[in-house]
Amino acid sequence: MLNYPGCHYLYSSLHVFPNTIALFQLGRLKIGIVGLGSIGSRVAKRLAAFNYSISYTSRKQKPSVPYSFYPDVYELAENSNVLVLCCPLTDETRHMISKEVLLALGKQGI
Repeated sequence: MLNYPGCHYLYSSLHVFPNTIALFQLGRLKIGIVGLGSIGSRVAKRLAAFNYSISYTSRKQKPSVPYSFYPDVYELAENSNVLVLCCPLTDETRHMISKEVLLALGKQGI
């Protein structure tokens, strides 16, 4: 089980994120997805299989998805443990993840 990509990074980073494994094992992660387009939807579908709480922000609210919508990335970060960026880098999205957003995510945020 220790040969899958990224596992050594995860285990070696336990001293930086000591509660990471506990969150993953218990399924308590609150995942915030920035950009619920085709890629973000696929990411959400895969994470939903682990019973993680999923919410998102996007240009428009998508009424056909079962995830919670937040109108801006700051509010999403306040209510998430992990932010997953699934949006293209454009002039509109450049610098979207600011110091304030990272502070809203909290010290244990990923």
